[in-house]
Amino acid sequence: MTKPFCLFIQPPFTQLSSPYPAIWYLSAYASNHNYQYAIYDDAIACVLSMFSQNGIRTIFSIAKKNLQSKIHPNKATEEQVKHFLEHEDSYCKHIDSIIKFLQGNNPSFSARLCLHQGLPVGWRTAPFIENCLITHDDASMIATAMLNDLADFISYAVDPQFNLIQYGSKIQTSVHDFAHIEAQLESSTLLPIFYKPILEEHCTILPAQMPKDQAVVICISVPFPGTLVPALYAGKLFKNLLGNRAVIVLGGGYFSTELRSIEHTGIFTYADYLVYDAGFGGLQSILDMVESKTDCKHSIHVPDTARVIFLENDASKSIEQTTKLGIKTFGSYYDTLEKQAIQEIHPVYKELKTRDYLSILDGLNPMHRLWNETLWLKYRLAYGCYWHRCSFCDTTLDYVNNYTPSDLNSLFNAIKTASQTTLITGIHFTDEAMPPALVKRFAEFNAQNQSKYTFWGNVRFDHGWNEDLCLFCAEHGLIAVSGGIEIATEEGLSMTQKGFTLKELISTLYNFRSAGIMVHAYLMYGFPGQSHQDIANSAEIVRALFSYGLITSAFWHRFVLTKHSYLFSQHVHGDCPWLKPHIFKSNFADNDLDFEHSNFANPWDGILEKSLAAWSEFGETQKPLSAFAKKLPAYPTINGMEYIKKLIPNSQNKP
Repeated sequence: MTKPFCLFIQPPFTQLSSPYPAIWYLSAYASNHNYQYAIYDDAIACVLSMFSQNGIRTIFSIAKKNLQSKIHPNKATEEQVKHFLEHEDSYCKHIDSIIKFLQGNNPSFSARLCLHQGLPVGWRTAPFIENCLITHDDASMIATAMLNDLADFISYAVDPQFNLIQYGSKIQTSVHDFAHIEAQLESSTLLPIFYKPILEEHCTILPAQMPKDQAVVICISVPFPGTLVPALYAGKLFKNLLGNRAVIVLGGGYFSTELRSIEHTGIFTYADYLVYDAGFGGLQSILDMVESKTDCKHSIHVPDTARVIFLENDASKSIEQTTKLGIKTFGSYYDTLEKQAIQEIHPVYKELKTRDYLSILDGLNPMHRLWNETLWLKYRLAYGCYWHRCSFCDTTLDYVNNYTPSDLNSLFNAIKTASQTTLITGIHFTDEAMPPALVKRFAEFNAQNQSKYTFWGNVRFDHGWNEDLCLFCAEHGLIAVSGGIEIATEEGLSMTQKGFTLKELISTLYNFRSAGIMVHAYLMYGFPGQSHQDIANSAEIVRALFSYGLITSAFWHRFVLTKHSYLFSQHVHGDCPWLKPHIFKSNFADNDLDFEHSNFANPWDGILEKSLAAWSEFGETQKPLSAFAKKLPAYPTINGMEYIKKLIPNSQNKP
């Protein structure tokens, strides 16, 4: 029997500076198992098509038609629209130079961006032009701002669903009505113009020697809600172009998190299979099914253990779910295969078009720059989280609770091969939390290879990160970590079940910063049962952490209750009667939940955002929390500076 051909697609839009890793893991699996395949990062390809001279000409042509009957909401918007229309030729003429500069291929354009003679100045660009120094950083920020100006114009005048790093940004994480998704798909302006030609080209360059009846299994990754609409567009177009040869598989983080209990059959207009979790076992079960031409009706219906979902081939049109990926009763076979693949399969990125990606710079915070400015090869030291007990986290899901360390020899070999192929030595470990022992092993591996790799990733701020380990890892390539503090009070750490105390947290942060490792902190407010006083005290501790240099950057996010969280599972078992979620049955996305008194933290939204910007971006830690509101819901009852000083080892010296 002829093996199916595999096509791996990352639809628009994702990060501009680096490839999202999911399809690269799956293509490595296909390669290791002798499947012919092709792989395409359409996220960056679509951006490059839009932000080209021809693309921007097309954008302006559509915009001018749309704007003829548009009533602007205010004078400022009207002025900005006027600016774009007056400078159409300039934007079209210079867009290729801007993109090449952001790709690192046009360094001489740097001075011209800074001097900015003859270049258009939109509202995002204007602040960077004032008092501009002729430096590469200034030029990068100006080029990024010009790109963002154009993105704003596209969103306003051409397609309101567009955003530089996502499409259909109005889609909430848990969309209960699939009709809402289809409406966005049908109303898209940009996808038929810019994405359709890319997809058509994928079909025209399939291997010429392929038999005309050879199946093409097309795996489309949907990591975020902002990639769902383009993914459905791609699935439907592939079905139209390739007919019965096309077997469309959708998967990724969005499906594994939000669509585990999907009942709406409409999505199968665009796909044949939905795959969950790491995807290796699900992909292999589908490849086996396609190759053997097995009828889907012979699957076994065990919803709670589903890893693959598809539409049954009979008139009832019910959704069938296989047992642990299998199409027969051999579930353990695919389970074993999945576990082994998680351990041993790691991408080598041999098809990666490194010159395509953009170096984006929208601020000078060194930690923020890591995400957007540099092309990183993405790997994981372990699948899942070695702690998996935080109360707010989706701990019942496989990607959190199925902790599986990578086979380090396989990982190290893949990284060496990828580095030799791509000439990239920067590694971003995308673990839920890098295990300290495995980070040490990677640092040792790096030491044996002249410490040529620079790396960073997510961590837990627990006691495993002692002074010696932080120093050793820093000496051998670890430059930064990001991790969850969430609520920076003893009460907050306890209620969120972080597994460390405030004293342990401070000690770990001190170890990182003393070793010269940058730290980004994830912060949370609005947790059920959290008081205004606790939010105020947490913010005061955050101010002190910045003041003492214990964190480099941070981000506040509102607590979101999810059905897959440990907290909700406690509610289901009657262990937290004080939590009163609003249960809503959905036949599509079904994870996020509202709960009673969820809006109590609303007054803090602007206060925490403004204070964080002042403390992290401008170093204004002398400003207390009260400086950012006429009246606070509550005032700190602790002096963060004194509190932290007592906990810092050798507190007379900042790290």
